Amino acid sequence: MTLNVNSVLIGLLAGVASAILLLASGQPSMLSIFLFAAAALPIFIAGLGWSNQASITAVISAFIILAVVASPQA
Repeated sequence: MTLNVNSVLIGLLAGVASAILLLASGQPSMLSIFLFAAAALPIFIAGLGWSNQASITAVISAFIILAVVASPQA
């Protein structure tokens, strides 16, 4: 499988969008339910519109962003 730069960039953007939606859903409000439900949509759209490579990149980038931002301070 060749590395497609367009798919990787779309995956990174989808991962960032998904991480932002998940982080925003942590605040207690009625809107947080919809934000949590919509957090998977950028990854889903990247996978359907571009390739599996874009969705895998999105999942990995969202995981790294959430691990860095949501980790407890030592």
